[in-house]
Formats: sequence, structure tokens, C-alpha cells
Amino acid sequence: YVITGAPSSGKTTILSSLDQDGFQVINDLARDIISQNRKSSDQERQEKILQHCKRVYAELDPSKQLIFEYGMPDNLVYQQLKEITLEETAELIAKYRYRKIILLEPLEFEKDGIRHEYITYQQTIHKKIYEKYCALRYQPIVIPKLGRQERLNLVKQHLSDYGI
Repeated sequence: YVITGAPSSGKTTILSSLDQDGFQVINDLARDIISQNRKSSDQERQEKILQHCKRVYAELDPSKQLIFEYGMPDNLVYQQLKEITLEETAELIAKYRYRKIILLEPLEFEKDGIRHEYITYQQTIHKKIYEKYCALRYQPIVIPKLGRQERLNLVKQHLSDYGI
């Protein structure tokens, strides 16, 4: 399962709550790479993110019900926005399929010191993430802007509907 969305869409908040409730969560695999490689080029960062994702995915037990903060298609969206081509990304997208995609609509934009996207970029990312998952034959469930608890309840309901 994937819970995704543009920056400042509430992913980390929702996933932290799910983690506290006992769900098995895989937090944003790119965040540490981005923060530790600020002086690297976009190409170098994306390559490091891809290699890190590849290692983590290879170690996972496919029989477990895991919830990812972002999926491999999100990495492709960011690569395309930066005009970076890493062919291995497409291979990993084909190799690792998800049961369900939950896409959170963006909330008020907050800079977090790690990511610096602006609101128009945030909206662009949201749209491109949705389009990418649809192009890959997923049917993302879009969670609207609601209060934190309402969003969490809606996410939990969708996860429950799919047996998690």
C-alpha cells in the first residue's frame, strides 16, 4: 500500500498516527538522502534515492502488509520534473506493484527545511503523481482536505476495505 501526495499533504502526520496504531509503515525513503546530500546535484541525489529504495525493497518481506510513504512511481515523477532519466526506476516500478494507492490532497504549504517546493509546484506535483499512478493502471483513492482526525479515519477505512 502507498500513501502519497505532494509536499505538505499530511503524509507524515497520517503515517505517524498509523504507525502508533500498530500498522507497519515504511517512512519516506528519500528524506534522509535529500537532507544529507544538499550540495549534491539533483542527478546524484536521485541516483542515491533510487539505490537506497532498491536496497530497502529487496530486504522487505512481500507477505507483510506494509504501508509506504511514497511509492516508486513518485520517484519517477520527481525525476521527470528535474528532467532526469534513470532507466532503473522504470524497472523497479514494474517489479514492485502496490495493492492500493491513497493520494492525499495538498494542505496549506509549509516549508520543513528539507523540501522547498512552492504552492504552484506543490499543485503540479499532486497532479503529476495522480496522472502517473493512473498511467500505471492504479486507481488512486483521493483523500480530500479535511481535519486531521477525519482524514485519518478515512484512510483507516480505506485500508480496512482492502484487508489491512
